[in-house]
Amino acid sequence: MFRIGVVVLFVSIFFVKSIIGFRMTRPLQRRQSVGQMFVSRGPPASSSTDGASTTKSSKVLQSILGEMSTDEFFDKIWQKQPKIVSRSVGIKKEEEEDDDDKNKVGEKPKDPSFDAKKMKTQPLEETIRQAWNVLTELMQRAPLLDRNEENLELPVVMMDGNVQRLEDVMERYGTTQTLFSAYLDGCSIVQNHADLISPWIAALCLDLQSIFPYVFAQTYLTPPLSQTLNPHADDRDVIVIQLLGQKEWSVYQDVPIPYPYPHEQVGKRPDLPVPPQVLNGPTSISKTLRPGDVLYIPRGHVHQAFSSDDLSLHITIATATFDWTLGATVHRLTQAILMQDMESRKSMLPLHNREQAQKQLDRAMDILKREITLEELERNVMFRTERHLQMDDPLRRSLIQESIPMGGIPIQQQSSSSTTECVGPQAASRVTWNTVLRAATAEEKESVDLSGQVGMCIREDTKADILAAASRFKDGNNSTPVSELRSLNADLNTNPFVCDLTLLAFARQAVSLGALAVVT
Repeated sequence: MFRIGVVVLFVSIFFVKSIIGFRMTRPLQRRQSVGQMFVSRGPPASSSTDGASTTKSSKVLQSILGEMSTDEFFDKIWQKQPKIVSRSVGIKKEEEEDDDDKNKVGEKPKDPSFDAKKMKTQPLEETIRQAWNVLTELMQRAPLLDRNEENLELPVVMMDGNVQRLEDVMERYGTTQTLFSAYLDGCSIVQNHADLISPWIAALCLDLQSIFPYVFAQTYLTPPLSQTLNPHADDRDVIVIQLLGQKEWSVYQDVPIPYPYPHEQVGKRPDLPVPPQVLNGPTSISKTLRPGDVLYIPRGHVHQAFSSDDLSLHITIATATFDWTLGATVHRLTQAILMQDMESRKSMLPLHNREQAQKQLDRAMDILKREITLEELERNVMFRTERHLQMDDPLRRSLIQESIPMGGIPIQQQSSSSTTECVGPQAASRVTWNTVLRAATAEEKESVDLSGQVGMCIREDTKADILAAASRFKDGNNSTPVSELRSLNADLNTNPFVCDLTLLAFARQAVSLGALAVVT
């Protein structure tokens, strides 16, 4: 194994120098994505019937870039520098409709259904318009059990910057309204592969794959005045799309490890912290993102973010550029080729005959010169991405299809839309921003199945104000929509830790436990 490792390392370096033509004085260039060569500009152009080029494009990327062309983005920005595109002030005002159902960015749309037509023509704009529904659906549908056959990933719940074991989360918050309860207690929630849970995010990823070989998405939900992750750098290029609330971002100018591989991500391992001089040095970007704003962060650039006096929800579109590098691809091919060559399997040590060893190396190099071509590099990268596409894309398309309304009701809601339960977990799952609540009767409280439920956990900064508002329901005559809970206690309007999701999470918990009931 030692001999194989030595040969692979030497041959990889020598091959990159002599065959591909990169200078050894610029070793980090080999870490850049191979996408610069043949994938970042999208699939090859095909010919239409009139002979014109019909290169594919991405509506999402076009919306993000605005007047900047895709070629200009890849030539001047991609893998080179962070970039902000500010679109928060009236997204596409010229495309706004005149009907009463049109909502401003960040508001809660009256129509929560998935609009396939709008998602086809304006995927980014429609996703931002539906941001509140994207959030609540993610909270409702996130898997809490490991279901590997569906390729879904479990949510990551964080308290005070520390990842909580999911078993502990379910023990503390129960198994019915788990994520809403965790958020009510002040937790941040990260959902990996959100593109396999949300039809809106699934559609964004499918569209962007017209340009990139493969993308996936994470969502980051952060309570007011909080930070989900400490400063760190990623091993991939990311596109951050702010959906709800505001977040103050800092991207630092100094890059401690350019184009890092997974084991080189500073700030993600105790033994690899972000160097203090990076955090104390200048920033390349320091700005507050608002709904509709987009931030591109190249691989290796250290960054951190804080929410303001409102919650923050953003999508991170990730491209696995660490896996598309020339160095990594040549290494994989070199190892695969030489391990199949019987002569290269022979030990080089002890090195008593240098002339014979040189012949062995020259022979190996001749094999690699013949076998490793640009086309073979492309095939290798595409083969690796194809495996992900085959797993994820059918799930994404199925998710979108299941979300298209039939008779005005999304498929996944049809089975539960006619229920008359007003307390308990089933009733709680139907509580929305516009649901009207009242105090539950004694009989209703007795009927609630409390299995899998625990008592309500409320963040200390908000507990007194929320419970004071809840006490107003005790007279039994008070019926109040979730959207108007602040009217029950004026202090809820001034408490910086209380946001709309705090109130929705409380309402769901109260109905699930039988303290409040849904007015039917």
